[in-house]
Amino acid sequence: MDYKEIKEQMLSCPFCGGTDIRYSITVSHTMCYCNKCHCYGPRVIIRTIYKRRTDKEKDEVLKAEAIKLWNERRTSDGETN
Repeated sequence: MDYKEIKEQMLSCPFCGGTDIRYSITVSHTMCYCNKCHCYGPRVIIRTIYKRRTDKEKDEVLKAEAIKLWNERRTSDGETN
């Protein structure tokens, strides 16, 4: 998944409407964040299961999960869409 594909998948920021959404990968977790208002989506914690994958495979899995969580929105009744 390249950067252009990632940007096309991401929804705008639910707080400010910003479209400059980025992702961050650290040693312990990855997450998406809005580069305009700096709100962060849920963190994806890196678990030992990922150690069996190559770094590139692990990064792709983590990016996909971070994007999925960023794009998840709750409705007023608490349901996700």
